[in-house]
Amino acid sequence: MTFNRKPAQDSGYLLWQISNIWQRQINELLSEYKITHVQYLLLATIIWMEEQGMSINQNNLARQASSHKMMTSKVLRSLEREGYISRQDNPRDTRSKLISLTYSGKQKFLEVKQLFESEDRKFFGKLERNRFSLNKVFSDLLEETRAIA
Repeated sequence: MTFNRKPAQDSGYLLWQISNIWQRQINELLSEYKITHVQYLLLATIIWMEEQGMSINQNNLARQASSHKMMTSKVLRSLEREGYISRQDNPRDTRSKLISLTYSGKQKFLEVKQLFESEDRKFFGKLERNRFSLNKVFSDLLEETRAIA
């Protein structure tokens, strides 16, 4: 078996490596606050969805966050155990639960938000002159991926 090019020339391989490095740094930073990167991002997504007046259940949260439904379910259970979210029966659909952020969840989010954003700026700041282009490429790819999913 031979390769026509080096793995470092493959976009997916590079994205995977950068993503792993970034997530490892964020998780190390957040571990002191007893919250994971995924937990933080789901809390952020819940807050955003609440601000938009959206009804939140596991399925539409997973869709909005572009996360796997089973992983989302597992993380939501951990957030519920920590008291950061609550789930109530959905009067329109007995198969799903409505998700809402608790006061404790909002406080946890706010506790780490500036730290997270600072680390994000530091990590991606190395590309500052290209950051807009990078975000545009990622946004376009995400939009195209969601359209076919």
